[in-house]
Amino acid sequence: MSEITEEALYRACEPMREDGMAISNYLEQLSGLLFLKACESSGKLTFESFDRETDSLYLPDPYRWEAIIGRSNLDDYEYDDEFAEPMVHQKHPSEMDSLERYEEAVAHLKEDGSLAQQAFDQFNPLFNRRSTFVDTIQQLERLEGWGSFGENADLFGDAYEYLLEKYADKAEGAGEYFTPRPLTNAMVRFADPQIDDKIIDPASGTNGFLIQSYNHLKNKTDNFSQVQKTDVESQFASREIRTETYRLGLLNYLLHDIDPSDVNAMRGDSLREEKTSSEEYDLVLANPPFGSDISFQYNRRCDSTIEMNFLMMMMDMLNDSGRAGIVVPEGILFDSSKEAVRIELLNQFNLDTILVLPEDTFQPYSGVDANVLFFERDSSGTDEFWFYDARSDYENIKDSNPLEYKKHFSDFVEYRDDRETCDEYFRVDVEEVDEDNHALYLKKYKEFKNEGHRPPAEIAQDIKQELDTVRTELDRMVSDSND
Repeated sequence: MSEITEEALYRACEPMREDGMAISNYLEQLSGLLFLKACESSGKLTFESFDRETDSLYLPDPYRWEAIIGRSNLDDYEYDDEFAEPMVHQKHPSEMDSLERYEEAVAHLKEDGSLAQQAFDQFNPLFNRRSTFVDTIQQLERLEGWGSFGENADLFGDAYEYLLEKYADKAEGAGEYFTPRPLTNAMVRFADPQIDDKIIDPASGTNGFLIQSYNHLKNKTDNFSQVQKTDVESQFASREIRTETYRLGLLNYLLHDIDPSDVNAMRGDSLREEKTSSEEYDLVLANPPFGSDISFQYNRRCDSTIEMNFLMMMMDMLNDSGRAGIVVPEGILFDSSKEAVRIELLNQFNLDTILVLPEDTFQPYSGVDANVLFFERDSSGTDEFWFYDARSDYENIKDSNPLEYKKHFSDFVEYRDDRETCDEYFRVDVEEVDEDNHALYLKKYKEFKNEGHRPPAEIAQDIKQELDTVRTELDRMVSDSND
């Protein structure tokens, strides 16, 4: 037996790696197996008859984990309802091998309630060899702790997130859903969710922000009871557009002992869904996609960039006292074409803090400089705001200098209520904001002190952005003089 560790779960993938399966495929395949195993170990699979109204997760006995790994005697099994019949192989369960029973299990889940249907939509087992499948399920079965799943949820969840991080580092495009855990941790601690907060991440990926929020609430609440647990879960909402990422996120909930059937775990395009929604929230935490243009615009105030649409959508999602912590590319803080959102942010919200992230925080999948905006809805607007500079005193994030909570963010959280005494915090009065462009980026207010050498391409991009701003301003001045 192997203790539940990050390395042990990674070793469980060895049969798939040795069979030549790409990391994007073997992580997806592992998610299907773990979903099935974790549902049964955590009691999320009902033994009652199938009930679409309650969205229960139901599998007939022959296709449960015990049967797949060969611990159930199926010789005398008789079909007792329509859902127990084979859907793929047209064999009696006793005639199926373990891989065939697993394929039947997936087929049944695709016909289950909406949660399972969405999780397994477009999912297909990809094991070319039965021996690879058998070796993989045996590796998972050797992991200790399944018998006391609830007590070991954090261990399973942390091990699983270790795999997600490896995937994000190695698989092209995977980083779009993975926010580094030190940053997620810092944002949640700074936002300080409350036990009765209604919280959403509308670009949820694998649900890191909500899972961290759950852990934060559990750790700060004395005698966190089952009633409080259920109440907290029911206050959570998440939405993810990609099917495979949605499934990874549901499993992440499950492995952290969060019931995905209690959470409002939605799948779909938030920009389109929220355009007509009247739902409002106490807290929005998100790292939305950025860096591309889209044809659909959330509202007429938005341009074609996806980051502008997401930011303005999330501003609209806040209730009268709602607050937000949102990652944005730095360009949104100075680009003249984004001035409208900055004006709205200053006039209709209280912009509390701009966290300036270390350079290359999102490497290897994005080299874009990014900031985190913390603000709350306030019709009286912003009088002052604070910067926290996590960039200037450190070299770029890389393998030899990884992002760490203690090194990069601990003072940001610790001095939140005592900012005057922290060198990395500094205050800006709203009167200091340039009325011509309303720029809100670090270099506008404080000399950038990083002594490291940035890549020439990044420097050139910064220069280009500055020149674009100058050209826009000159064009405006010429137009005004002609009028």
